[in-house]
Formats: sequence, C-alpha cells, structure tokens
Amino acid sequence: MLAREEMERDQRSGQVDLASNAPLRDSEVLLAMLFSKMAVVLTSTFQKTQHRTQYPLEISENRHISIPDSSHWQIISSDPSELPTHQAEGPSTHDSDQVSIRPPRLRRAVASQRHPGRYQDLLPEGPLALSSAAVGLGRASLQTDSNQTANTETGANPPASLSQNQEEVYRTLRNNFSVFREYLQKPLRIPDEDAPLETLSIDPGSLNSNSDKKTLDQKLANTIKPFENMSTYRIGHWFHSCAGKLGRRSLADLINHVIKADDFSADDLPGAQTMEKLNAALDKLDKPEHEAQETGNVPNGAERVSVNGDGWVEESVRIEIPTGVKQPNKSGSTNNQGPPSVPFDVPGSFRRPLVGVIKSAFQSDLARDFHYEPFRLFQARPVSECRGSDEPLLRLHDELYSSDAWITEQQKLDQLPPEPGCNLPKAIAALMFWSDATHVSQFGQSKMWPVYLFFGNLSKWLRCKPHAKACQHVAHIPSLPENFQDFFRSHMGGKSASPETLRHCKRDLFQAVWGRLVQDPEFLEAYRHGVVIKCADGITRRIYPRIFTYSADYPEKVLVATIRDLGECPCPLCLVKLGQIPLLGQASDTCIRTNKARADTSERIANVEIARKIIYTNGYAPGNDRSEVFLKSESLVATENAFSKALREEFDFDYFKMLVVDLMHEFELGVWKAVFTHLVRMLYAVGSNAIAEFNSRFRSIGNFGRATIRSFASMTVTDMKNWAARTFEDCLQCCIPCLEDLFPEPFNTHVLRLIHTLALWHGLAKLRQHTDATLDQLSAATRMLGKELRSFVSEVCPSFDTTETPKERSARDRREAAQTAKSTRTAGATQKGKAKTSSALPKTFSLRTIKIHLLGHYVPTIRWFGTTDSYSTQIGELEHRVVKSYYRRGNKKDYVRLATRMQRRNQHLDRITEDIGRLGVPAGRKSSTIDRKDSTPLPPFSPKEHHQIAHSRKKWVHIGQLVGDNPAEPAFEVCTPGAISTRNRTPDNTVQTQSFIETLKDHILGRLAQRAFDGEEGSFSDEERDHVIIVNNLLYEHSKIRINYTTYNIQRDYDIINPSIPSRSFIMVKTPDTEKTRFWYARVLRIYHLQVVHRSSGVATAQTMEVLWIRWLGEDPEYTGGLTRRRLERVGYVPDGDGAFGFVDPALVIRGAHLIPAFTFGKTLDLLPKSNYWDTEDGDWVNYYVNPFVDRDMLSRFLGTGAGHVALGTQWEADIAGADTIPEPPLPQVLDSDGDKGIEPQSILDGSEEEDDDEEAEEEDEDGDSDGDPVMGSGWNDDAVWEEYDSDGPEEEDPIFEYDYGN
Repeated sequence: MLAREEMERDQRSGQVDLASNAPLRDSEVLLAMLFSKMAVVLTSTFQKTQHRTQYPLEISENRHISIPDSSHWQIISSDPSELPTHQAEGPSTHDSDQVSIRPPRLRRAVASQRHPGRYQDLLPEGPLALSSAAVGLGRASLQTDSNQTANTETGANPPASLSQNQEEVYRTLRNNFSVFREYLQKPLRIPDEDAPLETLSIDPGSLNSNSDKKTLDQKLANTIKPFENMSTYRIGHWFHSCAGKLGRRSLADLINHVIKADDFSADDLPGAQTMEKLNAALDKLDKPEHEAQETGNVPNGAERVSVNGDGWVEESVRIEIPTGVKQPNKSGSTNNQGPPSVPFDVPGSFRRPLVGVIKSAFQSDLARDFHYEPFRLFQARPVSECRGSDEPLLRLHDELYSSDAWITEQQKLDQLPPEPGCNLPKAIAALMFWSDATHVSQFGQSKMWPVYLFFGNLSKWLRCKPHAKACQHVAHIPSLPENFQDFFRSHMGGKSASPETLRHCKRDLFQAVWGRLVQDPEFLEAYRHGVVIKCADGITRRIYPRIFTYSADYPEKVLVATIRDLGECPCPLCLVKLGQIPLLGQASDTCIRTNKARADTSERIANVEIARKIIYTNGYAPGNDRSEVFLKSESLVATENAFSKALREEFDFDYFKMLVVDLMHEFELGVWKAVFTHLVRMLYAVGSNAIAEFNSRFRSIGNFGRATIRSFASMTVTDMKNWAARTFEDCLQCCIPCLEDLFPEPFNTHVLRLIHTLALWHGLAKLRQHTDATLDQLSAATRMLGKELRSFVSEVCPSFDTTETPKERSARDRREAAQTAKSTRTAGATQKGKAKTSSALPKTFSLRTIKIHLLGHYVPTIRWFGTTDSYSTQIGELEHRVVKSYYRRGNKKDYVRLATRMQRRNQHLDRITEDIGRLGVPAGRKSSTIDRKDSTPLPPFSPKEHHQIAHSRKKWVHIGQLVGDNPAEPAFEVCTPGAISTRNRTPDNTVQTQSFIETLKDHILGRLAQRAFDGEEGSFSDEERDHVIIVNNLLYEHSKIRINYTTYNIQRDYDIINPSIPSRSFIMVKTPDTEKTRFWYARVLRIYHLQVVHRSSGVATAQTMEVLWIRWLGEDPEYTGGLTRRRLERVGYVPDGDGAFGFVDPALVIRGAHLIPAFTFGKTLDLLPKSNYWDTEDGDWVNYYVNPFVDRDMLSRFLGTGAGHVALGTQWEADIAGADTIPEPPLPQVLDSDGDKGIEPQSILDGSEEEDDDEEAEEEDEDGDSDGDPVMGSGWNDDAVWEEYDSDGPEEEDPIFEYDYGN
C-alpha cells in the first residue's frame, strides 16, 4: 500500500509523467549536446567495440547519432532534415554484426562473458510488381538441365521446350528476402501482389474477406432470396453452420450474430416450421427433375436430384459380373450353362458435372485469389547488389502453380492452335482429387465414400483451411449392395461369388463411377477446347481443366492405378519387386524407380484387354491362370482404367503420374508406427521396469506451441490408445530422450541413431517450402534411413526375443473369439463360458512393406508437384468432418442422398453470404473467443510487432518487497563478474555478490547509456546506478509474452512464452558469429515492464522498458551434438554464480525453444541451492536436450536453410550427407525370376512368420477404437492388413485429428 500511495502522490505532484513520453522543454538541448559529444568518441571505436545497448547506433556522414526506436525516444539532430524516417511496417532492422548487451556465459567451464548476437527481425513480404520490361532467356531455361533427372524419375517429360520456344521471361522485383518470381508470359494479374501482412500470418481462423463494401440496402431483398427477410437468413445460416453440434462456440454465434444483430426480429420468423420452410426454399433454387431430363445430359435411368449448373446427379452404375461359366471352344464342344457375364445395376451413385463445378468455383469470391499464370520462384543467394545473370539463384518449391508440372502443362496449352475467332487468354483449372471411404457412425457399419475436388489455382494456405470452404464435393461412390450375393446366387445356381470375384467387381464399380465423371462429353469438350468463363477478378478467360494430383491412401491408390493390392510389384509408381523393397536408398533402388517407372503404355492396355477377353468372352473366373499370364508380371488387374480410356489417346495423359505420396498414411501411420510398435516390444523384452520408465519419461514432457506438441501427461504411451497420426508425430519428435539408455549398448546407440534419422527425414519431407538444397538433404536422409533400417533389422532385432504386446495379444484373442462365435452360429450351436486367453506369439520386424519403399518417391514428387502439404491426405480427412456432420443431422436413413442435399444448401447459403458481404452487411462472421482467465490477456495478434505483452498494470510488485520477502532465495543474489574466476573474497571469506536490483540497473544502463564495450562484462558504479530511477520501485508482472517471428517460408508465426509452464518458458537468442553454436538458450522466470527515468541523460520523463528475467543454460562441455553427428544438442543450467541469472531485452529473442529433460542424468541439487525457481520441487534437471524437430521452422534453423531466415546472418547448410558414416550392413542377394537382384525371401529382412490369409477385421470396442489392428512391419500378413482396411468392416477412427497449420 505504501508503494501505491507513493506512486499516486508522485503522479499528482507532476514529478513523474507516466502518461506521456514527451521530454521536458530543456531536455532537447541537453540530449543534443550529449549526443554531439558522444558521436566523436563512439565513431572512432564503433567498429571494434560492442555497445551495451539494445539500440545499435546509426552514424551518418555528418556524424549524427540516432536511435531507431522512436517509440521510446525523441530523435535529436542538428539538422532536422536528416532525421531518419520511422518505418511503420515493423520493428527497426539493424546490421547482423552488431551484438546485444547481456553477456551470459553459456558454458559450464569458466569463461569470459559475451553479448548475444543482434537479432534482425524481417517482416514477411509478398511478391512485388513486375519489372518494367521483359528480360532475356531466363533462369527457367537454365534450370532445365539440372531438373532433367528429377523429371525423369517421375516419368514426366522435362520442360525442354523452354530453351527452344521461350525467348523472354518476366520477373518481379526482389523483396526484402531477395525472392522474386519468373513468369514465362506476362501475367494479367498477380493475385497476391501487395498482399497485407495479415495474409502472410499463420493465424487460424483469420480468413479475411475481399468483399466490396457498398451500401446498397435496396438490393438486399433480392440478394437474400429465397429468404423473406434477414431474420430468416440469419437463423438458417446459423443452423447450417453449426454442423449439428451445439456447444459454447455455436451458442456464441447464435447470440452475437443472430439475436443481437440489428436487423433480427423474432416476429419475422415463420414459426415452428421455420427450418422446414427454409430448407424447402433452398431446394427450390435447383431446377426440377423434369427440366433436368430435358437438358439431354442425363444418362438413361439416371435421376437428377438437382441441377444448377453444378448440381447433383443420382444414377445407377452398371457393371458386368463375370460368372466364370466357360464358353464353347474352337472345336465346338461346350459345357455352357449360361453367359460369361451378367449386367448388374448398382444404385446410389451421386456425382456433380465437373464443368459446372469449375464454372461455379471460378466465379466465386474465393476465385479472386486464384493464380492463372505459373511461375518459378527464386531467391538470390548470397544477397548482393549485383543483378547480373551470373548471380547464384536458389530455386524454391512450394505451391502447385510454381511447379514444373504446371509449367509443362501451360507450355503444352500455349502450343495448341487458337480457337477460331477467340483471342482470350488461356488458363488452366488445376484439378486435385482426393477420395477415401470413411465410417460416418461411431457404431455400426454406415459409411460414405466421397470424392473431393480442390483447385490448385488457390494457394495452399487458403485451400487447406476448412473455413475457406475451398473443397468441392463432386461424387459419392457406392459400395456393392447387400443383395449382391443374392443376385449372383440366382444366376449361378446357388453358388456364391468368390472373394476374387468380389474384389474384381469392386474395382470395376470404382472405375465405372470415375468413368461417369471424366468421360462426360461436356468435360472432354472442355478438356479439348476449354470453356469461356468470366472469372471473379473480372477478366474473361478460356479455362482448360487439367488433372494434376490424386491423393489417397494405399488401398485407394491401387484402385485408381488398377493394379493388384500388394502383388509382386506392389508400387503404383514403379515396377519394384516385393523382394527389392529393403534396398531403399541404394543406387540399385534409384535405378529401379527411374528405369522401371510405371507408364500407361499401349502394351499395358493390350494385356488388360486380353485378360478381360479371357474373362468376359471365354468365361473364365477372375484370377484364373490364363489371364494372369498377361497381368502378373506387372501386378495388373483385368479392369479398364477410366482415366486412361478418357484422356490417354487424345491428351497424352498418364494417370500413374497423378498419384502422389501420402506422408500421413505412409510414414506417420506406416513406417514410424511400425518401428515404434516394435521398439515397445523390445522394451517388454528388456523388462517391465523399462516399460514403466519409458511411460514415466513421456509423462514428464509438457506441451509446446499452439498444439505443436500436446502433453503426454495423461497417456500411457506404450498402449497407443486412441492415437491419431498427429500423436505418432509428437511421439517421434520427443522420443529420443525418453528411450536413451533403456537398451544396453551398442543397441542404445543404434536405436537413438535410427530415431534421429526418422525424425530428420520426417521433418524434411514435411517442409512447406523446399529449396534445391533441402531436397538434396532429403535425398541424403533417405539413403541414411534405408541403411539405418537395414542395420536395425540385421544387428539389433535378432538380439531381442520380441513377442506380442499385451494390447496385441488381447486384440488377437478378441478376433479369434469373434471368429469362433461366428462359426458356432453358422453351425447352429452355442458357446458358453469365458473367452480363453492365449500366450503371446513371437513377433519380428519386416522391411518388406510397401510403405518403406514409397519413401524413396518423395524427392521426385516434390520436385514435380511442389511440397507434400499441398496434396496431403490430411486435407481430405478434415473434410470428412463435414460429411459426418451431415450424417449426424439426418435421419440415418438414405444418408448419402441427404448429405448431397445438405451440401447444396450450404453452398447456396455461402453464395448468399458472399452477396450480402458485397453490400456491406455483416454476415457469416466467425465468433471471437473470450478469455475468461484471471491473468491479463495478451493484446490481439499484431504481426508487425516483434513481441507483445499486455498493457495492463493490474499485477505489480515492489522490488524491495520482492527481495526482502525472499532473503534466502539464491536467484536474487548474483556473483559479480569475475568473482568466481578470480576467486575474490571479502575479509570474512564470502563471495562478493550483486543484488537483484543492482543487476537490473546494470541491464537498464547497458540499454540506455551507450557505453563502449571491450569484450568483457564490466560493471557499473554505484554512482551510475543512482542515476537510474525505477518509478516507485515497481515492476509490472505479466503472465505471458507473444514472440512473433518470420518463418523459413516467409510467413509470420508466433510463440507464446509462459513462465508458469516449464515446457513453454524456454527461449533462444542468436549467438555472436565468433561462437561455435548458433543459439543460446534461457528459461524465462518472470516477464516485467517498468517505468525508468535516466537522470544523467537530462530527460526527466519516464519511459517504458520491457525485460525478461531469465536463467541461462549452457552447452555441456563434455558432449558434442548436432544434426551432422545425428545426436541432439545437450545443454544445462549455468551453475549458481557468475552468469547464472540475468535480464534480456525481449527484442533479442528469436522464438521459443523446446527443451526436453535428459532423463537418463536425472535431477540434481548442485546447480542451485534450494530455490523457488527449480525445475521441480526436488531439484533441477541436470541436462536438457534441444529438440530441433519440434516443427518445420525449428528444423530449418538448425539446418541453416530457409528463405525467411536471412535475418539470422550468414547462411550455412548442415552437411547431412556427411553424417552418413556407418557401414552398409551385408545383405544376401539372389536373382529373381526375371534376373533382377532381390532379397533372399527367407533372409532376416523378411520378418514375417506364419501368415493367416483369412485375417478378418476386428470388432470395435465400446469406445469405437479398434485396439487390435495389425501394424505394417509387425509380422502380420500385410495382405490381411490391407484386406481389413479395404473391407466394409469397422475402420479405425482418429478421435483427434486437426490439420497442422504451424511451421
């Protein structure tokens, strides 16, 4: 109370001006004199000294000194015309060779203290305008030769015509990051030119509308039709937007955007039948069925549910069912008992005409951000003023419209003859398809099989966000109906269809549905001649649809590729043999991918036609030996491919090239899940103590970032209960410290090196922006990963007697019990008693899985199509939430038809909302979240600022009270510089100490006094400290601080530092260039701001200063880590004494750091006497490991790559290839039947034991989780695994699945 009264008294008396930063009248003269004298001294020593200030001095030719941060100081100059201009775009930027003021010693050994490096925070910047004129033959043509190999690996034709036909290119000006675009033709419009900073910020839910604000209220009535008034529109929009879930957010939407809206009136609602009338009105927007039949575009027997250019078509799809009845042979003898096939109509197929979908999408508001002209993206490295053609340029790979695939298609399009009488610009509609069957009910067998369409013209930063509503639902694929077997038996004398016949019919049905989509005459006409559309940007273009990618998991890919599921050649991209899969990363493996890439050749088509003739003309059943002669060598199936039939002959379309990699299913839920599962088996083999310790370590890892790493505190990691793909990802990123020393040597080293390589490969493969350098690093990581997996199988696994985990054993028991019960019911008997519990079966790890092989296709796919996040299956998984919400809101009967109707209603509402937005009426906005916490909330996210803390003074502490109430707290007493190293002692033999207040004032003086620094941390005198007045001795404390930073891919992101959460309290700062390490680390103990008056400066006005009270960590002198050594960097707290605690200017913080305790070293009491600032109640962790894999941006910082990291100074690249130092493990090789080298089937690489070909899907538990799903590489029959996923049985549901928007 005394401190508060003193502060209020000083404010009333006018002694301290806290409300204004304006200096006193005479202070300008004093400050100008001070700066004039200091300039003469500092200029001569400026280049060789380090200044104790957060503001580096800028010295002009007239020796005027200015401080860039004008928010704290008023700039004084003898010549006002030469005052520096304050940049409103963001924080001031400074030279990278200047250093900061606080000198922590970050080594355990005694050493001189030095300043952290000056961190330069550059704000993201989009593309600039085009250069004034075209330039000569550009970099695009020069890059052709370097990319020749990469394009050959994908099987696509390299853009060799660039050097022949393209004489000029158009380049944009270079932005602050020296990044520019190179167009092959002059773009009519650059959609993201001069984009605001908010659009380059990773802030979920902040989609900005581009609506034109007009006050045309008289048009509102026509805009909202068929709604009678705004009240009915608002209640209808809310009902269809809440997705059938009523929660806090939907309630807030109802209150804020419906009830509280100025134009809402309850009297305007129709009454109890409001929703029925609204839905009926929306349905009337589509044409009636009789008008649809008159259009002539509906196949015979099809029912048009709705037609509005892109409405739904409901129809039956006819397939031919092979009967297996042999037909008469050439000699005339016959055993004919029926036809070789019978037609069967499968009902319930829904589709939307693709041309109508394209027209609708290109005219929507979202299309204002569409890109129509492809370009290549470059960064000039190193940055220099030279603009010559010899300057080294680095190619950047990210979006589809900046990929070689699009550029090649655009060149083909430009070479087509112009349409008669048409001079409109030609542009591509980039079609990106996605499909997957999903269960829509938590219990039961209800499922849907949607097909989604995304347009690659839209940036992935919008396309991947569900709130952008960029996904187009274009089809629902039906399953074989329940009466299929009855129909087959009626034509086959009571004989049921074989499993091979069922698989054959399912493949034919899938291709028949796609045939209706891509073989539509209207679509083929548009593919051939284009379709004229007045696009949303007001420019009329001739749009040509082109198919680029198809994203799906492996079972879906084999359906699209029309190949055998896990056959002898299981890869949909190349003709690798099953026995050659373990050769991942070797030169022979690369040759197979390059020289034996799959292609849609006339030979393939001829073999399929012959096989189908044997089945459908000669009457042989699917899978017969005669047809297998033509199919087995390439694992083909006797099914015609719809894409090949529609597009190959005329458009030279190769459907194999549209199949892209799937990181989520192939790695996170594939390779890594298999490796992790086997590591758990090995821990069980070690002993139960190892399992308990492993789980305990994981529970000690806290969360980090915005759901980047979620807490494991409530998990039993070894059970993997209800784990989604993102949980396996989090586990991989944090696994190394948890597994350390749980296995004996040398196996511990092998395992840690394997996990490090897996994490490195995963981080590189998931980058949102690649360069040629990072792709080379990914290639090197792939080679290392293949070698590590082979070493793991041959040198580690045989030493452990691994069996089923308890979870696997109980799952197998449930499957066997279900199979027994099913057989018993069939026999008419009943079984009573408790289910038997079997003993654990042996388990081994296998490398012969297709998902391991597919890892080698990532580099060529990224080079051709762009980064993996652009076509990730995660995007489609998020869209599954939409169709599942339709199911929840329906009556659970005929739910597919209801889903199509709900989708159309939502689409109509979105269009109405867009039109209302153009009139300037608020509609459809997302509700804001309310912070109900007691702590002071952070201000709204402002990407222009480097850091943000609350402006509140609600929580304050008096410095004297803080120190006085904690007399025994060692953190408030810091040894003076040099006290430990010189062992200076007072007469009573005690170490000289410096108080918390003195240390704080030294920090303040270092930031304000511009004191010359000669390399050692000097201390200020008591007289100098007396000139620093902390107003009322009050520190204003804050619970958290937001650190904004520019990511590697030139986006703006942020970390929130919270001292109360240990895992979120670590920060990283840049080290001077003289240091070996790039970053220093510290734990933030408190966040303060304070009012300071510096009397010696002559300025009596108080200014605000923000400080972080931190505890420094230093590198372990007895350990060397790093990516090139394939070991995590290890740090630990600086021991109590010199440099243990200190203060840091928040402007020096790069971002938050993720540090994981080194559990194997335990805790200690030796680093700091008993303190309130220990890590835990029983002491500090001895060491921490720095996690470079926590997100993409962090990995790029440790790799020394990233276009957005130029602010960190001199760029360097980690030598990933040089880290590959282990010898290749010997592999026994034999010749396959075709003469190719392969792996001995019975070698140790084949871990499969007895295989059960009749493995069935396990029934779900009561919580909907399928505990016993076999894992790839687990020793289960992989064919049985895919049979489960491909069946109509229960599918494992990811309970928590969110797309990762972070970096």
